[in-house]
Amino acid sequence: MGNVQEIKEKVKIFFASPVYSTLVLVPLLVVVILVSSAVFLAVEGTEYKWTYYDAAYYVITSITTIGYGNYTPSTTGGKILTIFYIVLFVPLTMLTLAKTCQFITLGAKYLWMKLFGCLGKRNANCKVENVSLPLIIPVLVLLVYILIGSAIFLVLEKEQVWLSYFDMLYFVFVSLSTIGFGDIFPLNKDGFPFFVIYIFGGLILVAVCINVGFFDSVNTESERKDEDDKTTQNEEAQAIDTT
Repeated sequence: MGNVQEIKEKVKIFFASPVYSTLVLVPLLVVVILVSSAVFLAVEGTEYKWTYYDAAYYVITSITTIGYGNYTPSTTGGKILTIFYIVLFVPLTMLTLAKTCQFITLGAKYLWMKLFGCLGKRNANCKVENVSLPLIIPVLVLLVYILIGSAIFLVLEKEQVWLSYFDMLYFVFVSLSTIGFGDIFPLNKDGFPFFVIYIFGGLILVAVCINVGFFDSVNTESERKDEDDKTTQNEEAQAIDTT
């Protein structure tokens, strides 16, 4: 019984720490992608001539829920495998993105604290967890990320001569929002490594914006209420002492 409780505590500590969980989950997700690509290649590659690139592209667009639709399983085995794969590894991907988001947010808050301190906070409460990172910072980073990424994709996909810079902006936006209509998708296999890194990086940045914009504001409001309650209690206590 004691061992079970100890394991539960260790698991709780692991998931509570963005640093530890990120260092474990990211390599685990990479291994899952590499192995899954090989499995899908074995299932789909023989009959429908998928390459490892095709399988990896399908795996990544599936677990990120982008799903452009230009690669789909054609065999019964591939379809059954896809169902189990999505059920098992989409949650793993979301968890990995969430923990990486928390890790990056903590790093950004630490840097902000070192540069500007805890604005509006007392020195005793000047901790990384109490730092309020301005939403404009991650939003601007994401905007620049989208603009530069669109230009790079335009260069990488120059064989699709009908695509304009605006088309690439549209492609990047629908990809990072995980809508993935499928009317525009990458064809240049040489640019595939950039595509993978860019998509995961962009999804993490979007998560950072949501984390800073929503959860931090909620936490800050909760902290203010706690401080106001403490101030009120102290004033009441002082009033009682004076009487």
